[in-house]
Amino acid sequence: MIGAIRKLAGAIKPVIILEYVYRRNHLHNFSYALSALVVCVCILYGQWPSEAEACSRPMGNIFFSYIFFFMITFSTIIVPLRASMIFTLEKEKNTLTLLRFSGLNAMEIIMSKDFACLIFIAFTLSPLIPFIMACPVFGGISYALVCEGLALLTIFIVFYINAGTALSIMFKKNSAAISAMVLLLLAMHLGSYEIDNYLNKSNLFFDKGYNNKLFAYFSPIEIYMQFFDKCFFYQNPQQIKTYLDGKMQLTYLHGALAYLAASIMLFLANVKFFEKFLKWREA
Repeated sequence: MIGAIRKLAGAIKPVIILEYVYRRNHLHNFSYALSALVVCVCILYGQWPSEAEACSRPMGNIFFSYIFFFMITFSTIIVPLRASMIFTLEKEKNTLTLLRFSGLNAMEIIMSKDFACLIFIAFTLSPLIPFIMACPVFGGISYALVCEGLALLTIFIVFYINAGTALSIMFKKNSAAISAMVLLLLAMHLGSYEIDNYLNKSNLFFDKGYNNKLFAYFSPIEIYMQFFDKCFFYQNPQQIKTYLDGKMQLTYLHGALAYLAASIMLFLANVKFFEKFLKWREA
């Protein structure tokens, strides 16, 4: 097992070095991290409480909500757009065949590109980690809940990377892949609410007296809202009745697990599709 991991790491290492050493994107990468740090400091400075307010209630959960909301917004905008250009840039520069000549198989190419994107967002958000880990010192939130929030954010980042990779394989131009990614984000965040509204009006799924939500529980907006509610209040899972006449309890953890499973399936599908795409180009 350890030998397989070392072999995989050795295979994807050249592509990561290409992305961050030979292409000389150092200033570009540092600018994102510095911008994130400056914006975070400005937010905290603008929302810093008075002495009386700080003495009357714990401020850790409030500081955490400011920083974490910025991390969510930043990653939701930057990561999908960057991931959707992973292979479209190679296609426009006609350098996609060079990846194949490097001796890497489809899985290693996909994984190396995904890791490069994950390293980018991790490096960009790394200046905020000391701030967010210091929030429990001010009270109102625990280290366990902070780590839970970071894990939730990581799951969505991984999903966005895999979804963007799939679109970058499907489309040839950056503009087309980015447009499709924007539509996907709108469908993910808002489309589920519209589906529930339609089902509620048509009385297909829901009966009166229950919380009329089903697909909305899988919207990233709803998942993050439930997590923020847990940061400030206790959480009671909502009971909803489905057409199966059974009661289920859905929380943000169910939604996070669904996105994690979707990320794994997307990664495997990307590998299969990219392998067929390379064979088609070589034919």
